[in-house]
Amino acid sequence: MFEVLHSYGLSETEVDIAGELKKEKVWLLQNKKTGERCVLKRLNEDKTPFPILLHSKLYETGFHIPKMIRTKTKQPYVQRKNHYYYLMEYVSSSGSKPSFQQRIEWLARFHKHSLFDDWIPPHSPSFPEPTDILDAHRETTCPKEFGHYLKSISPFVRSMLRIKAST
Repeated sequence: MFEVLHSYGLSETEVDIAGELKKEKVWLLQNKKTGERCVLKRLNEDKTPFPILLHSKLYETGFHIPKMIRTKTKQPYVQRKNHYYYLMEYVSSSGSKPSFQQRIEWLARFHKHSLFDDWIPPHSPSFPEPTDILDAHRETTCPKEFGHYLKSISPFVRSMLRIKAST
């Protein structure tokens, strides 16, 4: 582990392992001089470094999440012995849980900002239209002999179905 910390410019004499928060995956570290804490996380190499890059990008975008600590070479993670390691600041719990409304707002904001321009392929992905989804749903759930009833429903109900299908 100290080999990884050296990549961040930290040595065994500067840092204590204050605790193992998740067995062999998450460690709480404390700077002996300043008392500052940070968290070292480990991902298996069979997973991609995507969660690390996403965390870094979300912080840079302004999300209130722990700051990523970059390596001496300004990289967001270190790859050693079939694992990815990354270091972030430690944020202590405020004691209060966010409301349901706050969680929904944060999730919406995350989805709005999670498609970063530099991560989108040159050709835009194609998504089905809500009407295509409804037609496919009707074909699988409604016998053909009832199809004429679906055509006769009011435009208001049809628009509500489109909204439901797109959410």
